[in-house]
Amino acid sequence: MRISGSRIFTDGRFISGSIEFDQKIRSILPGKDEKADGAYIIPGLIDIHTHAAMGADASDGDPEGMLAMSRYYAAGGVTSWCPTTMTLKEPELTKAMQVIRDFRRPEDGAKAAGVNLEGPFVSYEKRGAQNPDNIALPDIGMLERLNEASGGLVRLITLAPELEGAMTFIRDISCSFPEVTVSVAHTEAGYETVCEAFQNGAAHMTHLFNGMNGIHHRAPGPVCAAYDTPGVFVELICDGIHIHPSVIRMLFSLFPGRDGQRKPTGFITEEILYQERVDVTRHRDEEHDHRRDDMVLPFILFQCGDNAEQDSKGNGDQDRIEVDHDRIR
Repeated sequence: MRISGSRIFTDGRFISGSIEFDQKIRSILPGKDEKADGAYIIPGLIDIHTHAAMGADASDGDPEGMLAMSRYYAAGGVTSWCPTTMTLKEPELTKAMQVIRDFRRPEDGAKAAGVNLEGPFVSYEKRGAQNPDNIALPDIGMLERLNEASGGLVRLITLAPELEGAMTFIRDISCSFPEVTVSVAHTEAGYETVCEAFQNGAAHMTHLFNGMNGIHHRAPGPVCAAYDTPGVFVELICDGIHIHPSVIRMLFSLFPGRDGQRKPTGFITEEILYQERVDVTRHRDEEHDHRRDDMVLPFILFQCGDNAEQDSKGNGDQDRIEVDHDRIR
């Protein structure tokens, strides 16, 4: 199949041309077309952190809800996503893992590429919307059981590195589950502790600035730890509420793009735009329901450092995804 006369996003910019494809993109041919319809073509988006949509939640363990979310994301241009769970008790998480394991992508839906566990190994003080009753200390046995229940689909887990046993947990994950990335957030840890977590194998930060201490000139905190550590991915919620627009602009300066001026020590090598439609908390009762299906949180994912070869990994239908980052910039 061939689409002509469009604006195609490739190599970090839009060009005029045509694109030929079947199940894969076969060629992109630059050139203007007098009959151009002005359509814009971009690669499918990859959403690594998304909890819920269309009244459904990845934590619910509902097969119909998974289908509804998959179709919703595909309609918005997301072709692969990581169902993301909240801080829940192990039995609830196990049910969710089993449903995600058994999910099969519909023809009009997005592929579930892996599981993102946001908790339950988080700080009580920085729990945010996470249910405090479900918080636990890092437990490699629980992670092993959840990963088994998911069919080996766990790809990302968020924790607070200051918790008892956290550093051992991070090292164990790095050695025994190299396909799982440890992310730092919902934490009271300072600069030194977060740097230690990165040294032990953590390589990601969930919603930078939120659920953690900010920057102070004598206590630089997690944000500066990420800045000082090459190869760390960081997420940012860009809804204008969680993060002030000035801070968003500052982070683009701290982690400028591959065409930026400050490449030597830290720069964005990947940008993935995605949105999260979130069930803000999981504690509900008859008088107080925090569910917010109308909340849309646009995210940006950065990677800092010189390692542009690091791949995002996922698994669906038992095959491994190796993402071509040049096609998602």
